[in-house]
Amino acid sequence: MNIVFVEKTTNFAKDIGNISGRLAELGMSNVEIFYIDEGITCEGVKKILESRNCVGSFVIVTDKREKFAGNFPNNTIDEKPGDNPDNICKHIAYIMSNFGREYKSSRRVFITSDTHFFHSNIIKYCNRPWGSAEEMNEGLIENWNRVVNPDDVVIHLGDFCFGGRQKVESIFGRLNGKIDLVLGNHDKMKVSDYYDIGFHRVYDRPVVYDNFFVMSHAPLQWIKEGDVYYNVFGHVHDMPLYKTWTKNSCCACVERHNYTPILFETIKSTARYMNENE
Repeated sequence: MNIVFVEKTTNFAKDIGNISGRLAELGMSNVEIFYIDEGITCEGVKKILESRNCVGSFVIVTDKREKFAGNFPNNTIDEKPGDNPDNICKHIAYIMSNFGREYKSSRRVFITSDTHFFHSNIIKYCNRPWGSAEEMNEGLIENWNRVVNPDDVVIHLGDFCFGGRQKVESIFGRLNGKIDLVLGNHDKMKVSDYYDIGFHRVYDRPVVYDNFFVMSHAPLQWIKEGDVYYNVFGHVHDMPLYKTWTKNSCCACVERHNYTPILFETIKSTARYMNENE
């Protein structure tokens, strides 16, 4: 499901009749556009989308775009009344292609990275506690399903599985939860293939989660100590150069967390503690 909020006063909203065609030309077909009243809350938006089966892409035109920014920070169009509708359409297409932020729900969210299913050499590279790729697969799946429920969300920060589509499918079908994947350097399939398999979201670049947490495959060097943003990353496995925890970052590689997904709430509480207890 893709959601974009647009301010009612923009030229986009005034030219609503031609917008679907413009979006289709940009590859955004089957986009539903509708207005919501000023009094509707984020929870009200959630109920509207649920009543429409939460499928497809939605452009929501509202009098108060800014009140949704806390729950959908990547999905609000900050355009001015005189801006060109074509530019707004391009902005919408970009958001729908690259972010697709979901409503913050009551489901638990877990983070993990660099599982490297079926990758035999990673066992010796990172001294993983298994004798074969098959044993590693079973151990990782058991650890995952022990903590993740079917209704939970797991944000996987890349390098999910080695091998072709058949191997990816064989692992994916055994894992609990809705899985969002931030593509890593070893995730070689087409984005559409991951969606066909059943991944909930697939990102080809870092994504902001819960306002300030930037989820990326590799560590982001531009996020420094004291920055307002917090980087959750993978890629580096057990390299001692990168700490598991700093005031502005967490390495989510499985080697750092007993080969088990970690609760996002744990990351947030640890970050809060480290910043409050200097």
